[in-house]
Amino acid sequence: MNANAIVSDHSFIVGGVVPTNGEELVIRADMETINVFISGDATSSTCVFEGKGIDGKWYEVKGANLTTLDIATQTTSINQVWQFDLLAWVSFRVRVSALTVTGAKQITIMGRVVN
Repeated sequence: MNANAIVSDHSFIVGGVVPTNGEELVIRADMETINVFISGDATSSTCVFEGKGIDGKWYEVKGANLTTLDIATQTTSINQVWQFDLLAWVSFRVRVSALTVTGAKQITIMGRVVN
């Protein structure tokens, strides 16, 4: 990372127990890349990575899993880190379209933006 890079963190979902669109990250002109951290102990989940275009519509966004180097628009696994290019989008979100939890289990999705 560039020594002059500016880093900012964003919480998409913290302790989620139901499917949700997650908190939308409004992208500024200086935001280039985001690393998305998916953690927790949910029994099962489907996380969909989406960007909002200038037309106001949400589109699935391909990203890279930094552990496996797989490229995908969604994941069903927990405890992963994904990376996405933000330059084409007005906003970015991680939507949890399906989630199964039992007891105190949950999912947390955080992002770190690098400018």
